[in-house]
Amino acid sequence: MKLVPLACFWFILTLITNFHLAFSKPRVEGVAIWKTSTGGAVSSSPVIFADKVIFGSDDGQVYALDTKNGYKVWVYPAGSRVNGGPTVGNGVVFVGTESTGVHAIDADTGLHRWKWQAPDKIRSAPTPVGNMIVFGCHDNSVYAVDAKSGRMRWRFETGGDVLSSPVASASAVFVGSQDGFLYALSLLTGQVKWKEELGAAVDGAPLILMDKMYVGSTAQAQGGQITAFDHASGKKLWFFRTEGGVTVKPVIEDGYVYFGDHSNIVYCLYEDNGQQRWRYKTKGIIESSPVVKDGTLYVASTDSYLYNLNLLTGDVNWSFKSKGAFTSDMAVGDDLVFLGSQDRSMYAIRPHEWRRESWEL
Repeated sequence: MKLVPLACFWFILTLITNFHLAFSKPRVEGVAIWKTSTGGAVSSSPVIFADKVIFGSDDGQVYALDTKNGYKVWVYPAGSRVNGGPTVGNGVVFVGTESTGVHAIDADTGLHRWKWQAPDKIRSAPTPVGNMIVFGCHDNSVYAVDAKSGRMRWRFETGGDVLSSPVASASAVFVGSQDGFLYALSLLTGQVKWKEELGAAVDGAPLILMDKMYVGSTAQAQGGQITAFDHASGKKLWFFRTEGGVTVKPVIEDGYVYFGDHSNIVYCLYEDNGQQRWRYKTKGIIESSPVVKDGTLYVASTDSYLYNLNLLTGDVNWSFKSKGAFTSDMAVGDDLVFLGSQDRSMYAIRPHEWRRESWEL
């Protein structure tokens, strides 16, 4: 008779467990819809243009793949490693290389338009601004080049290598340097409007939102920080110290600032004062800028995972693991995430709902 209560206990426990499984939110993971291999690691950030995803590879080529199936639409021989991301303006792809300068490529056909030979490496993504492109170079300089002809418009020299990809307003270009300064340059002449010392290398691109600008920085032995500025005057509004360097461009959504650092942490801060709301720790450094899509946060890490996080709590909604580290930014389409990996591949990823057996009451 003493076995009866125990049997009842296990029956009730099984009933409760299966009831929870039947009505709880199913577990979700990411799945690669397609994967296309290149001849080298993919550190270059992809860009979506029409029905193509365009990116560079360490094999010295620029690829345009069909977003639906990953088939190669065209391949352009750049002749040197492509670490920086391409950009597209007026149907032309602009991309920098390690040793062969900046290339302009027809976005539809992959045919060569022009090339501008830089004096050093270019890891900064060229930014189309009107009839120019603006980019940084490892010779400590920021360049503006005519988008149609490839002729240089102006050059501004900083005190360190420029890995930061510039961003522009109606009249100014904002760019960071490894000399520890953030610069606001005249769009027409390249002359300094203002500069602000951060005391640490500024390798990531700034983010402009309304009248404010946000940028990350990296100190050699003291971690890093994210700083908010008034972008018209350069006045500092607040800063937040991080455990690791910040080399990514932050993203802002509904009053919160999201970014990752080199201590493996993803942060969520309040936009108005820079106070922390939550943090989530991955197992690798964050070199990929986060993206907000459909009310969730996408973050890629060198631990080989792409994470989809809850915006308000930082909890993981789903994740995807590749065979190599993620070090580039991602491009997010309507229902797919495009992301390059150090395993020499470009992935098209989407959430995938796991199937499970459920006991119905």
